[in-house]
Amino acid sequence: MFHSERFMRFDPHNNFGFLTDRVSRLIHTRIEAVKKEKCYSFSNACLGILAELWKKDGIKQQDLADALIRNKSSINKMLLSLEKDGMIYRETDEEDKRQNRIYLTREGKGFRTFISKRASKGESIATQGLKDSEVETAKKVLKIMYENLLNDHNSNY
Repeated sequence: MFHSERFMRFDPHNNFGFLTDRVSRLIHTRIEAVKKEKCYSFSNACLGILAELWKKDGIKQQDLADALIRNKSSINKMLLSLEKDGMIYRETDEEDKRQNRIYLTREGKGFRTFISKRASKGESIATQGLKDSEVETAKKVLKIMYENLLNDHNSNY
């Protein structure tokens, strides 16, 4: 089969990347509306930082960059944005003065409750008509795909 024939048979509407991108864009649009409601200006990309801090507060800046697969410069810009909105603060690491640790403020901790309620509603809408077992399977599949792609990324870079 020629390369062009395979390309002609490719159906983006049945492709993981295409489908997850579309779902992601709709989720991000919902999140933008929620942030606007609270007058936050940080980008949706900053939610990854908040999620890491909700899991473990006081993370080193470099560890955030590694976890989010971003360079120090982009992490720094994101942190500045989160600081501006009062979500986080930085402190010098006591063990290594060259490093910063990032902490959530009261506002940053409170945003988790605020966004969680809205995310739960959004997930209910997104999963209408699906059985609980189907939702759990979808999450499991996406987590495995993420881990596979992350491992490949880390081994190639």
